[in-house]
Amino acid sequence: MSEPITVELRVLGHSFRLVTTEKEKADLELKNKQLFERAKKAEAKPTAQAQGLATSDLLAIMSAKVHEDDVERVERFAKSEGLSIKEALKSKELKAILGIRNEERETAVATNIATTRRTAQKPTAEVLLEKASAGQLPDSDDDIAALMAAKQKALKG
Repeated sequence: MSEPITVELRVLGHSFRLVTTEKEKADLELKNKQLFERAKKAEAKPTAQAQGLATSDLLAIMSAKVHEDDVERVERFAKSEGLSIKEALKSKELKAILGIRNEERETAVATNIATTRRTAQKPTAEVLLEKASAGQLPDSDDDIAALMAAKQKALKG
């Protein structure tokens, strides 16, 4: 059996010390080299993705009239299904998802048309007098005070 040796490995900036044999050392050095190559390639990939969508993908999204909130959803769907964006836009599943999201957006817009809250109008003196003569007295203190003022004005005038 060969004599144990200490090996230091560096992977993605981390250092590891192992006690091993000569054969294991050679295997570990080979794996370390392979991991280092993979790490270099992985660092190079994000720059290609950071540039965004290809021109053909953008044209496909624009021609399909995809809402800007749904572009990321289209990208995720295409990636998860292993399709190009153009092919994903033809998918029945994605069309259904986008249709539902558009319907939800339209419903939200229709629901929020009246953004101002309507306030209750104060009844006029004439209305208060008419209701009081019919036996309907006001509930709020302000309306009662207005009724009294209207009654006094009517008696004076």
